[in-house]
Amino acid sequence: MNITHHNIPGAPAPTGYCHATVAETGKIVFLSGQVGADEKGTLPPGLSDQIKNALVNMGHACTAAGADVRNIVKVTFYVVNWNVTMMQHIIEGTTAAKEVYNFPDTALTLISVNGLFTPDMLVEIEGVAVI
Repeated sequence: MNITHHNIPGAPAPTGYCHATVAETGKIVFLSGQVGADEKGTLPPGLSDQIKNALVNMGHACTAAGADVRNIVKVTFYVVNWNVTMMQHIIEGTTAAKEVYNFPDTALTLISVNGLFTPDMLVEIEGVAVI
C-alpha cells in the first residue's frame, strides 16, 4: 500500500496534519470513534490526556483490524465546546500519543460538539485507514 501526504504549494505548512492524503488501492478500514478512557476504562479529567488516550485506543483498533497507524489516511476530532485556546491541548495530546504509536500527520477535520456519550467525555476521534 502506497500512502502519500500532500500540502498546498505556496501555503504555510500545517502543524500536526496535512492538507491531503492519497492512498492507492487497498482495503478500507473504518475506525469507530475512540474516546479518552484508558485500558481500565478510567476517563482522565483533562483534554490533553483524553486526546492521548483516544489516539492510543485508535492505534489498538488499527492493530485489531490488521492495520498500522501509518495506514491512517483521515481522522476527525469531535471536541466538546472547542475554541482556539484549546489548541495547546491538541498539541500536547497528539505529541504524547506519538510516543506510543508513530502516527502520521494526515488529513484532519476538527468539529466542535455540544457533548458526547457522557458529560465527562471531552473528545472522540474517528478515522479511516487503508491497507
